[in-house]
Amino acid sequence: MKLTIGMIVKNESRHLKKCLEALQPVLDGVDSELIIVDTGSTDNTVEIARQFTDKVYFHEWEDDFARARNVTIDKARGQWYFYIDADEVLEKAEDIIEFFNTDKHNRFNALAVKIKNIHIEDNDQAVSEFYSLRIIRLDGQTRFKGRIHEQIPVKGPVLLSKACLNHRGYLNTDQQLMERKFQRNSELLKKAL
Repeated sequence: MKLTIGMIVKNESRHLKKCLEALQPVLDGVDSELIIVDTGSTDNTVEIARQFTDKVYFHEWEDDFARARNVTIDKARGQWYFYIDADEVLEKAEDIIEFFNTDKHNRFNALAVKIKNIHIEDNDQAVSEFYSLRIIRLDGQTRFKGRIHEQIPVKGPVLLSKACLNHRGYLNTDQQLMERKFQRNSELLKKAL
């Protein structure tokens, strides 16, 4: 199997279906699997996830994003690993499909994907963009590091992808969301220190 797509989720019913629908071309176009680890949802997140994969697992939240994400890596059968959040929607999936269906995946160790943080819905000016290493070759030692803003250390070479993840995790117009994430992130940063 070439690719494992791994996600951790908790109470993501608002965005999850759209996220998973956008991943479907990759799942159909690349020898791949989708693994979703739920960390304690009380809404219908798990039911939505099961519409797209039978590889839905449970892991108790331990205030550590890396630890939760490493559960998905532990279950991965792919040679490569693509991690995505439920509040992200993939655009330009064809670039990822081409990467795996040509020899490009043999020449690189990671694929960087553009992240477009959307701050205000339907406002193209209220976004910030950056590249993130989201698709990584698994080598048996691959692990996330960091309680918060977790990352996988990667050795090059890295290819910049045309694929893009539209991220709605920090909408400025959703004050409850912003406050909840501020509180969670503050606590995790204190624990990390």
